[in-house]
Amino acid sequence: MLTLQEIALVGATLHPMTGEGPRVAHLLVEGETLRIVEELPELPETTRVIEGAGLHVLPGLVDAAAAHHPEHDALYTAAGVTTVRSTGAELALGLAARRPEARDAVPGPRLWWGGPMMAAQTAPPGPQWPIISGNPEGAASQVEGLVAELARAGEELDGLVCDETLAADSWGAVLGAAEAVGLPLWGPVPPGGTFGDAVTAGQRGILGLGPVAGENRLDEVSPEQLGEAARAAAGTPGVAIVPLLGIVHRALTNHPANAPELSLLTLELADAWEADRARYAAQVTGDLRSRLEAIHRSQLELVRLLLEEGAEVLPGSGAPAPWLLPGRSLIEEMTRWQEAGIPASRVLRAATRDANRALWGQDSLAGTLQNGAPADLVVVQKDPTEDVAHLRDPEAVVVRGRWLGREDLRARLQALQDAQAAALAAQTAPLEVDLPPLPEGATALLTGHGETRSGVRRLASEAWVVARLAEGGRLYAARIIEPATAAMGGRETVLLQVVRGGQLEKLDLRILEGTSGRVMSMRGEVIEGTGSFQVERRLDSTFISNDPIDQPVVGLDLSPALTTLILAHHCPAGANPLLLLEGATAEPRARTYDVEVGDDGLLRIRTAGGGILCGLDEVGAPMAHTRLSAGGRTDYRVLGVDPKVEGGVPPVPARIIRLEQPAQGTPDGDPGEQDGETAEDGGEGGR
Repeated sequence: MLTLQEIALVGATLHPMTGEGPRVAHLLVEGETLRIVEELPELPETTRVIEGAGLHVLPGLVDAAAAHHPEHDALYTAAGVTTVRSTGAELALGLAARRPEARDAVPGPRLWWGGPMMAAQTAPPGPQWPIISGNPEGAASQVEGLVAELARAGEELDGLVCDETLAADSWGAVLGAAEAVGLPLWGPVPPGGTFGDAVTAGQRGILGLGPVAGENRLDEVSPEQLGEAARAAAGTPGVAIVPLLGIVHRALTNHPANAPELSLLTLELADAWEADRARYAAQVTGDLRSRLEAIHRSQLELVRLLLEEGAEVLPGSGAPAPWLLPGRSLIEEMTRWQEAGIPASRVLRAATRDANRALWGQDSLAGTLQNGAPADLVVVQKDPTEDVAHLRDPEAVVVRGRWLGREDLRARLQALQDAQAAALAAQTAPLEVDLPPLPEGATALLTGHGETRSGVRRLASEAWVVARLAEGGRLYAARIIEPATAAMGGRETVLLQVVRGGQLEKLDLRILEGTSGRVMSMRGEVIEGTGSFQVERRLDSTFISNDPIDQPVVGLDLSPALTTLILAHHCPAGANPLLLLEGATAEPRARTYDVEVGDDGLLRIRTAGGGILCGLDEVGAPMAHTRLSAGGRTDYRVLGVDPKVEGGVPPVPARIIRLEQPAQGTPDGDPGEQDGETAEDGGEGGR
């Protein structure tokens, strides 16, 4: 980690972004702030003096729309991006990433953080925060609950973010709730909403130019219509527009196979980029290419007109969407503005002073070179006000007072590349996972281990146990290890759940975050006399909530192996309620899993979020678990099985995978009256 040191950059050309022109002066970095002097004072002996003659200095750049990830800090810094407005991050990841020690590790850009994206209830888990649709009051209470929960943990948001899946009624409720708690909302305008709706409701930032164009199609719009749209948008002060030109432009660009930038990305991102490269090459031809080219031309003209009319327009990259490399893609976005006829000096002002004022307030000194302004700088060899392309390959970048020269920047990129190569190699290396601990008196019946992959990327490895409890009932336990990446410390999950009579009786869950060291724990049990289930959640030792589940559930869907075992042993054909952990704070919710048993013994499960294909072999080991959702496809494969009793824990014959002949057994493939629990392993009756 770099330590702070007083720096004197002597005789450089400063571009203050205050409305004044460039001038030659001496720039002093004192801690994390700036002081500018015409005459160099006597300096402490410890001051690092750097000759600035011939160098150009401007404030650090702001990316107004990027899905920040800590792994990309070196990429942002190397491009001179010292602030990122995050478009959404999984809650635990975002909380860990914004801490000062995490920001100073590379160092990485300052974060404007809006937490997870407010999204539709059916959105895939992760950076989204599923919001109830059709219930505005419920949507508003979810936002208020998130803010209150963070406040209890001593955390806060800079604003809120949404995505395009949010239903119109929920969007309106979220906007109202955001205003009530004093947080600005940024994001796209959902289908059914208009630019005018967003302005009226108080949305602070709008992503994309579609809402600005209104009913006009950008591939067919006339110059007169673009002018009218620009004047209308410029007449609504206080609303920032982030065009995201790169989203269309990337599809019009010829991306080489095995491009060098892929070595800087995770395996998951590199795979997605390669898939999109092939898709662009195959599909973006003929009429589609002509249409995208027309859209891009209209976008360029609309950005020029918006700025000409006085609208607040900010450059944002959309990184790390395929072929939008964090950091560099902001520079490319800015060059496209310049191609539209916008002067380089105006582009630079939008990416520095204007963007910082939009994020931190009109009184902020950030994004300028003034006394007391934050010490975030980009130092280049050629005048960027002549061509913003001169920002490529900076001579140095200063992040919160820490000087990173060209060699420092390159070393950090090399370290990132090495870390990604090591992570790729680790995908094929065995990952040993210890079996989860069992409570006293539990007898293991079947153990095993396996891994879950998305394409070639290993998401997790797990070791699992099926056990008999002395007091009756069946225990399903798993330890899941999600491997560390180039920037994250991985995650360990230990899950124990007791099923008796086809109902989840007890639940014990512990999730250790490798980066932050924080522990999310959950304990659940049936409320006596009601049949409903109660879950207590804690973060470290701090109580978060008691969550009542107003119906019996069969199990928790978290481990592919355990979910397959529970579905096969305890869920009859038809609708079955299971628990899911939803949203960025892992709220437990009962969801319906519709089970169908095929002639091949495989279970085909339909859920609101997608589908599952899974099944057991003759000893009861989960041999298949493929899941399809909006987030893509994942596959579990078993790597080893160890029956602890003769014959293992087989399901009813109809639920044993038989790929060559129809399964035999009960006509509907139900697990049977004993719910899959035999007298020998603690069930209520013999098979």
